[in-house]
Amino acid sequence: MLFLMVCFSGTRKHTTGHRPEHQRLLEMAEGRTEEACHGLLTGERLPHHEMTLYQYFCMATLTITHRVPEETVVDFKVTEWNDRQVSAGVGATINFRDGADRAVISMDEERWFGAYFTAIRPLYLTRQGEAADDQGCFFLGTTGLPVANPSVSKTNHRMAAFNPHTPM
Repeated sequence: MLFLMVCFSGTRKHTTGHRPEHQRLLEMAEGRTEEACHGLLTGERLPHHEMTLYQYFCMATLTITHRVPEETVVDFKVTEWNDRQVSAGVGATINFRDGADRAVISMDEERWFGAYFTAIRPLYLTRQGEAADDQGCFFLGTTGLPVANPSVSKTNHRMAAFNPHTPM
């Protein structure tokens, strides 16, 4: 199954524009994201590489669609997710602890993030060593530790390895 994905714009500061191809790739990946989300919410376990791509899709949604800086997404806390303000029929507002950033996410996006939080994140937590600390981060690496090195080039290589016809 094809699961397209791009992650970060490569900047750690606010930007007003992202490359249009990043947004297009996110839009192209929405169908597969919906399928994966449905599977996660019904108890299906995705292959490891698809869980990673699903997570990066969620992270990319915040950085590209909602213009949240990469550093804020990497530092996104579980408490911020739990404290989101849900608006019936609209979605939710996430207020990030830095106070400068917030994202108003759609109902679909809330469902995608919720599926990650309830199905993928707990699995990653089980892989944590005893002395490890997730630091309360929402997004974790496969070892249960906070994501350490998300970047465009790393994600593009993952995409290319998964689908050699993916444009860079």
